Amino acid sequence: MIFGLNPLWGFLPLLLYIVLMLRGKDMNVSVILCVILGAILTGESITGFANVIYESLGSFCAMIQGGSKMFWMFFMFVLFNPFLNYVSASGAFDAIAELMKPLIAVGGEVAFLMLSAAIGVFGISGTGVAQAQITHELFLPMVESMNIDMSIWGLVVLVACQVTFFVTPTVDMVGQMGLARSKNIKAMLANGWVITVITFAYVLVRALLYVA
Repeated sequence: MIFGLNPLWGFLPLLLYIVLMLRGKDMNVSVILCVILGAILTGESITGFANVIYESLGSFCAMIQGGSKMFWMFFMFVLFNPFLNYVSASGAFDAIAELMKPLIAVGGEVAFLMLSAAIGVFGISGTGVAQAQITHELFLPMVESMNIDMSIWGLVVLVACQVTFFVTPTVDMVGQMGLARSKNIKAMLANGWVITVITFAYVLVRALLYVA
């Protein structure tokens, strides 16, 4: 430390950064100021400071180079949102709900819960949160009219927005395969369908216990 300051002064750049962020200052400018302050406090020379920046840029470039191999996934995630919005705006989900009504009239609450889960899994695709929201909003009027308890409905929404990633090669499945450097999509789908069958059997049991 310069001037023989106590090493605790080394926390000053961190504290300054926190204060600047709390005051809503620009993050990039704040980081630059704190880095410069840290260099001054430690008595870093201009050459040493330049070496630190150079090494940091090297790490950054290595990160970009490694991540570039999966850059295509970023566009998949971006495009899924407008794709899902267009399907929703077309009224396709509302049409599915209308088709369900005769089946629900015969099977009652059990049929409704199973069909809701199935439509969420096989008929709606997207990010987990968006899928849960669409499934919930799509069937909420029917849930309220049938007085379905939120505990069992929460289970249906959870299954509807999570099991999708096991039955089709969605971005989540492909993403995990990319991280594992695997191309064995057949094994992934086989495993996913086994999980799907078991999950639907569980939902059926829970639905039967609910109406009992």
